[in-house]
Amino acid sequence: MNSNGLVRFSPGELPLQRLCGQVKVLLFIVFTVLIIATFDFRILLAVTVISAAALVSLKPNWKLVGALMAVALGLNYVNLVLFYLFNPQIGSEFVGTSTELFRFSARLVMPAETLWLIFVVTPTQLAAGFNRIGMPYKVAMIFSIALRYLPNIMQDYRNSSASIQARGLELDLKKTTLGAKLKGIISIVGPLVLNTFDNVGTIADALDLRGFGKYKTRTWYVEPPYGKMDKAAFAVAAATALFTVCYIMYRLVAQPMMWYPF
Repeated sequence: MNSNGLVRFSPGELPLQRLCGQVKVLLFIVFTVLIIATFDFRILLAVTVISAAALVSLKPNWKLVGALMAVALGLNYVNLVLFYLFNPQIGSEFVGTSTELFRFSARLVMPAETLWLIFVVTPTQLAAGFNRIGMPYKVAMIFSIALRYLPNIMQDYRNSSASIQARGLELDLKKTTLGAKLKGIISIVGPLVLNTFDNVGTIADALDLRGFGKYKTRTWYVEPPYGKMDKAAFAVAAATALFTVCYIMYRLVAQPMMWYPF
């Protein structure tokens, strides 16, 4: 069962979807650390290609993927503009050259690297995966609850949007101005955020009534023993982690100029 193609509540049949939660989380973490640790164009390009291939193999809702990428890239470009305003030569300081042909940043790789995890992991697998790599289960459960609650927030937004449009407030850009649409969205988001805080309290009370957190550890019914694919993916995660450590040590010892094609 999926919710609008975004949050998956049951494992799928595709190879990446059949991996256990711990392996999915480990793959995500090691590739994220690799992205953060390097500004090497070759490594960033390789991670982008791998992430894109993983995403294509999942056959997702491309309209939804496009919307998520647009939001993520828009926020990242705002971040890059702020960097440029405060220090226009920050890129040249890292790579030692200056070419205005185009700019490629690790921040642009992160959305593609993150999307595949969203489409393969279930909320329970996410919590179980974080817990099995050492995170306290009380903290790991926060990720599960947040992912489970996301479809509810989206549905509440759609209901509120339909309600105010039924009252005559138009939100379609073809029929109104951008300013009017932003004003309408803000009028929806404000009450939605307050309602979310109320629901958080309700969820916390429900967990307390069920004795959540009584014991120091817990088991997860969604975490079966490792299969062949899990072991292979774990080997890929271990190799990527080893490469990242070696790369960081090389940079600390040799202090090379970050590789950039221009």
